[in-house]
Amino acid sequence: MKLSDGFHQIGWAIITIIGMIASFAGLIIASKHLPIGIAYPVWTGIGAVGSVIVGVVLFHDQINWLT
Repeated sequence: MKLSDGFHQIGWAIITIIGMIASFAGLIIASKHLPIGIAYPVWTGIGAVGSVIVGVVLFHDQINWLT
């Protein structure tokens, strides 16, 4: 979302929307096979780890063990 500049950069905005749709679709599929009490925390954890990875790769965020 940061790269879309408030959804003014159409290419990044489209990628963001596609990512959101794919993410929710994954949660829907997982919740058909797993209890929501398991599917949702795993989905949230994947999103949190994914956000850290994107921050490090695209924005060169510095992380250390204390963080």
